[in-house]
Amino acid sequence: MSQTKKNSGGSYTRGRSSSAWGGVTIAITIALLLVMPLVAGGCGTSTPSQAVLDFLQARNQQEWENLLASVLPEDVRKMTNADIDYRHDAWLKGNYVVEGVGTTTTVPIDVKYTVTEKDLKTTNVGQTRARVKLVAGKILVRDRKSKRGIMIDLKNRVDSVILLRDEKGKLIGKINVKTGEVSQVGPDGKLGKPEKMFKPGASGEVSWKEVMSTILGGLQVADQLELKDEFTAVKYKGAWYVKYDMAKPKPQPAIPQF
Repeated sequence: MSQTKKNSGGSYTRGRSSSAWGGVTIAITIALLLVMPLVAGGCGTSTPSQAVLDFLQARNQQEWENLLASVLPEDVRKMTNADIDYRHDAWLKGNYVVEGVGTTTTVPIDVKYTVTEKDLKTTNVGQTRARVKLVAGKILVRDRKSKRGIMIDLKNRVDSVILLRDEKGKLIGKINVKTGEVSQVGPDGKLGKPEKMFKPGASGEVSWKEVMSTILGGLQVADQLELKDEFTAVKYKGAWYVKYDMAKPKPQPAIPQF
């Protein structure tokens, strides 16, 4: 029987169990991984927006137990061993797996959300469900090895504008999600003439996934589509949690370097 252990460096190693007790130990360990966070901090929160803030803060601060405690318990309980391995590496260690045909590459990526409650807009609030959208704040995505990164600045999102900055905060471009036009900063430091790059969808705006795929493609991040701008919060036993599919994403073609 194989077993999974977490070493001192935070990674996982697999080997053969020396006895039947090894299998029992693994089963207990996995059970604790799933249940203990919910017992320790799984009280949820009083508002949908606070549930999203707790989720993003746990990701930023790499707090595994708090992260699971902010997710709807039903979604956490569905996690398999493979899901646990993937989420732990992707969220806590910043290792995003790029999976293409016949190839699997691990890329170290830092993702940081800088969001406050006033940066969130809660809509479609029902008795047990609500949508929470980021309308301001920043998301920094950086390759730890090359130090290359990009900052997605949402402070003008209410005006249908997303600003793109480098990792130091210098403006490099602007996207109008209503018109699909993109303006890039030229050598003179000024924004150039807008060019049509995206086609708005049925919602009247350009797809967030399409924008992320384009501006982050050069970072080789297959998991980039999890950089969400909108979340679903669910009320469970009187408290709010983030509803999140915790399953490991299915393999998808590697993203070409731009």
